[in-house]
Amino acid sequence: MKKLFQLFTLFLSISLLANPMHDNKRIVVIDPGHGGVDSGVKNDEILEKEIVLEIAQLIKARNPYQDIEFVIIRTGDEQISNENRTKIINSYQPDLVLSLHIHSNVKSTVKGLEAHISPMNRCHEDSEMYAQRINQKLMELGFENLGIKENNTKILRDPQSPTVMLHIGHLSNDEDKEYLSNSENYIKIADKILEGLE
Repeated sequence: MKKLFQLFTLFLSISLLANPMHDNKRIVVIDPGHGGVDSGVKNDEILEKEIVLEIAQLIKARNPYQDIEFVIIRTGDEQISNENRTKIINSYQPDLVLSLHIHSNVKSTVKGLEAHISPMNRCHEDSEMYAQRINQKLMELGFENLGIKENNTKILRDPQSPTVMLHIGHLSNDEDKEYLSNSENYIKIADKILEGLE
């Protein structure tokens, strides 16, 4: 009952705050993956859920654009289902959705960036355009680009807006892990993602 009340309160707050006119600004929703008991990928004490949340907060804090407003779905260490994430996203009627993740692979030699998009998303072509732009910018930090992959997970398929899932490096790879272990690099990552939105 308590959990249902919390979800009701969350959706009520969103419906009151969401403005379909956006004050003539572009709305970009940032979805930091995982949260709560779902830590995502982890290697030693490094947790995916913590890295992506910090990068999301930096993107919003360092926003140089007067015409873009960033909304972060998860602002703390809470677990939100993909179904509820999608409902929250669509309530904002955003111009773009960025779902932030870190990857892992059974082969420790695999490293670099992946961007995932859904061919079933109604804005598939725009999703692909943003994925290409942002990956190109992140490559300037030294990441290898593993390209754009198609993925029909709910968080990519169901938003009514261009949606890109960014996998920023592999914690299973020693080079990527070392880079992602240094929180000073999160500023660089955030800035490159912002450059990809010009």
